[in-house]
Amino acid sequence: MSAQSLTDQEIQQEFGSYPGYRGWGLAEARADWNATQGVGKSGSFGGGSSSGASSSNLFNTSDPIAMARQLNEFNVQQNQPAIQSLQQQIPEVQSAYSQERARLQGQVTPLTERYRNLLDEIKNTYNQAVKTTQISESRELGRRGIVGGGLYDETIQEAVNPLVQQQATSLKDVTYAQEGAIGDINAQIAQLVGAETSDLRSVSNAIAALQSGNASNAIQGALNLLQMQQSNQQFIQSQSQQAGQFEASLAEQKSEFAAEQSRLSSNAGQQTQTEKTQITAQQLSNDLSRGITYRDAHNKYDATLGVATVNDMYNSGSIYGPAKETQKQTMSLAEWISYYKSQGYSDVTARDFAAEAYNKSL
Repeated sequence: MSAQSLTDQEIQQEFGSYPGYRGWGLAEARADWNATQGVGKSGSFGGGSSSGASSSNLFNTSDPIAMARQLNEFNVQQNQPAIQSLQQQIPEVQSAYSQERARLQGQVTPLTERYRNLLDEIKNTYNQAVKTTQISESRELGRRGIVGGGLYDETIQEAVNPLVQQQATSLKDVTYAQEGAIGDINAQIAQLVGAETSDLRSVSNAIAALQSGNASNAIQGALNLLQMQQSNQQFIQSQSQQAGQFEASLAEQKSEFAAEQSRLSSNAGQQTQTEKTQITAQQLSNDLSRGITYRDAHNKYDATLGVATVNDMYNSGSIYGPAKETQKQTMSLAEWISYYKSQGYSDVTARDFAAEAYNKSL
């Protein structure tokens, strides 16, 4: 303190009953008074003590204002542990919101990538389906002698139009879903700013209430803080649930797309097999008009069209008329060998009998 210490009389004249300013210089005492209004320095000048007010004479004054100030200081000192605890929560709240913000932002890139892959899969699948349909229609038109011109183009366009429309619809639906999912994440991130500001304000208000020494406000502030923490936890849980729902929705869309892809592939395979059968039947019809024999027709087309179909087409389309041969008369050497083996003959015997039977059928 200053070398020119205030006397008790000077203190009383300048400040009143504040013996805590004993030993202070005038300038220092005035600066402290302006800052604290003498909190902790009021009391009695009796006994000649030069120390500040102790706990034994804390309220030893008839000045109600001084008593209120000392009580306020006492309450603030008692609130210091709670104040420090709340101050430590400020970086914790900021860290929690920073982590949640980073988690939400981290979902945008993989979510965008998954939707991009889904869009690429849709495009590739439908493009392949369009290509398959174009080839099929082109072959069909070629068999009918239509190889170009307006009718050719119109027929192919009519065949692929439904696939093109389905592709456009699927792409639009997935694009809308992507925009909605990313928009929801961005909205959640934006909400975190206001929520964090509100939570930090709640903590600051609770600290201010405790620092004011008002016990009732401090209690209310603590309750508000607890409610804020619960609300924050519920909000984070809600965001996690929504993220899970986004994942489930995306998985469901991929499953539906896979089913549609399988259906399209199956239809394309069935269409290709039917087309092969029709081409083979047309080839047999052409061979029949050129005079193919009953035996040769079976040897050439049974594996593709089946015995019954070959029989029917031969009997109705052969230039020789319906077949007069029996089934055994049309059997190949290998079929004769298999026949005799099925009758219990050895391999050598079956081959001898088969050669004899085959030569007789010629």
